[in-house]
Amino acid sequence: MKKAVQKISPCMDLKKCCLVVKEISEIMSKRKLKSSQDRSYSCDICNKKFSQSSHLMKHKLIHSGEKPYTCDNCGQDFSRSDILSKHKLIHTGYKPYKCDVCLKQFARSDTLSKHRVVHTGERAFCCDLCGKKYSQAFNLSKHMLSHNGQKPYMCDVCGRKFLRSDVLLKHKLIHSGVRAYKCDLCDNSFSRADCLAKHKLVHSHVCDICGKQFVKSKSLTSHKLTHTKYTCDLCNRHFSNFKDLKVHMSIHRGEKLFTCDICNKQFAKSESLSKHKFIHTLD
Repeated sequence: MKKAVQKISPCMDLKKCCLVVKEISEIMSKRKLKSSQDRSYSCDICNKKFSQSSHLMKHKLIHSGEKPYTCDNCGQDFSRSDILSKHKLIHTGYKPYKCDVCLKQFARSDTLSKHRVVHTGERAFCCDLCGKKYSQAFNLSKHMLSHNGQKPYMCDVCGRKFLRSDVLLKHKLIHSGVRAYKCDLCDNSFSRADCLAKHKLVHSHVCDICGKQFVKSKSLTSHKLTHTKYTCDLCNRHFSNFKDLKVHMSIHRGEKLFTCDICNKQFAKSESLSKHKFIHTLD
């Protein structure tokens, strides 16, 4: 004998869905309430609350100043192992998080989130002493140190003091001897990423005639003038710039452009004048 099949109307389906959604919503609300009630572990320094004592213990390491976790690539120390794990992503070179505005890539999602504020132009954090605004609270905190004139972070190796802890950490890499940042264009390696970035500028300005490298484009432009030869029509002597050729031509014409400001004696060459002036120092 066939069992009777209950027909369910679309209206009944909708009612059941609404009941399910309502039930899930009530469960989530109860969980949230329980979670807020469970945050019974409070930090006695900054009053931040945690649901587990182990989380509070991890948090307290920040205030203690202890940094037992060391990066084996660059020697930088951290208060927690999870922060060290995040930091290590920098050394892998893997950057899976991409900004959808400028396409810049990051190793960590939180770094990308902080970066995105740059594009919004929002500067919600304002210094109440000078009115300077920042997009991130961390940057404002670092700036506030500049007003008190104190340098609380001292290097235990050389005694040099710093305004900020992150600057001290960068400085300490110099003493570690570890050079984890290698240039992919030459054999040079550096203890800090910013030093590598500065070094790479050398490779961006190269003379296409002699291969000499320069940090600044202005220096390269000046250097290139040395390859431009100006030739004297009378003696075929070569000069790197027109000014030197002009001075040289005055010798052929018998002109004496350089005058001693002490005895008014005149000379065809500047080096002859310099030698002559030495005489007056003996008087």
